[in-house]
Amino acid sequence: METKKRPLRTLSVLLTVAVLFGVFACLPVGAAETLTEGDYKYTVENGEATITEYTGNGGDVTIPSTLGGYPVKVIGDRAFETIDEVITGITLPDGLEVIEDEALAFLEIKNITLPASLKSIGDFAFRGTDITSITIPKNVTKIGYGVFSWCQDLSSITVEAGNTNYEAVNNCLIKKETGTLLYGGDNAVIPDGVKVIESYAFSQVDVTTIIIPNSVTTIWEYAFYECYNRLKSVFIPNSVTYIDWNVFSVSDDCTIYCEAPSMPEGWDEDWGGDDATVVWGAKMPEPKPSIKGDIGGDGAVDTNDYLLLKRTMLGTFTPTDEQRAAADLNGDGSVDTIDYLLLKRVMLGTYVIK
Repeated sequence: METKKRPLRTLSVLLTVAVLFGVFACLPVGAAETLTEGDYKYTVENGEATITEYTGNGGDVTIPSTLGGYPVKVIGDRAFETIDEVITGITLPDGLEVIEDEALAFLEIKNITLPASLKSIGDFAFRGTDITSITIPKNVTKIGYGVFSWCQDLSSITVEAGNTNYEAVNNCLIKKETGTLLYGGDNAVIPDGVKVIESYAFSQVDVTTIIIPNSVTTIWEYAFYECYNRLKSVFIPNSVTYIDWNVFSVSDDCTIYCEAPSMPEGWDEDWGGDDATVVWGAKMPEPKPSIKGDIGGDGAVDTNDYLLLKRTMLGTFTPTDEQRAAADLNGDGSVDTIDYLLLKRVMLGTYVIK
């Protein structure tokens, strides 16, 4: 008699295989083993080490260039988050290529030098640190958002000459390709040409007045987060067609002047104007006339302008069109060593700007 059980057995085997395959498919494949050397936990992949956790005693920390004989290429997400000790200084190794999200956030460091090998900086990588100045190396091709948010002491940001992806203008860090302003430092002035203001760009920054140029179309969430008792006036032109939610968190003594007669359709209802005085249909301020030699735009010609022009000659500062007009002391249409020498003579008191 022909049996009918074989198809059932076959189905049972197939179901068992399917279940086992599903179980094993959910298991991590090739998960890197966590290793330990000295004050560091790390993993190794493709012959390169990623620091996953610092377990040391804080103080002035020097990150090694190798762990277990493998070159340290990455500082992983929140690698220093679990430490209870205070880190007051940190030295990064040559050869480091990636600083991941929040890797060095909230460390009490005042100075840091980024190695020339660095290529990528993750979101909030230096958030809440005490750094006072930073230079982005020329090989950096990726910078996340909120990188320097809550860095209340950061007063100077520069980009190394030769970096084709980023520039620093008026103490603002800008992604060239998209015109995205990633960070605006103390006393920053948003330059013409910026199209997008990124999330957390001005969070807790010491700036009292923000004039948004009419090149800007988009402002992302938390762009001016926790600017209480700092930001007093903001000017938003008609060009801004999209404002995300909770962009502004300011004190009630802040006034936001909007060129639009009423809230544009593209603005989120909770864009952040509730705590401020909002003036609709406001007139935007006229550009200040250029004063020869006043590159910094503070109304005076002083050593700050001399240093800005010197950095322009060295390629570590990119002036705006207005700043170039102010730096062109001899009026020949270009900014060069002649202008630099003339401004130097102004500082020495042997030349009067005409």
